[in-house]
Amino acid sequence: MTREQVLRHLRENPGAEKRDLARAFGLKGSERIALKSILRDLAREGLFDVPARGAPALADPGLMPVRVFAVDIDEGEALAHPVEWSARASRR
Repeated sequence: MTREQVLRHLRENPGAEKRDLARAFGLKGSERIALKSILRDLAREGLFDVPARGAPALADPGLMPVRVFAVDIDEGEALAHPVEWSARASRR
């Protein structure tokens, strides 16, 4: 089981929970620790959100954290830039 396989499974099965992932990959006992580690890394990278309980949800691709650096005096609009700029974010 690789992180790419886990991501593919989450995309193909949006409501899948950790136990569903473990079942799909045939993981038992201590093998589930590797799955938890992969899910934790993917969540840290922002690829999906981890709810308090239940199924991991793929992160909304239309959202990006930004830092407001000024407000346009004439229009009242916020001027901002991405908190973290990456190749993944620029493809959106």
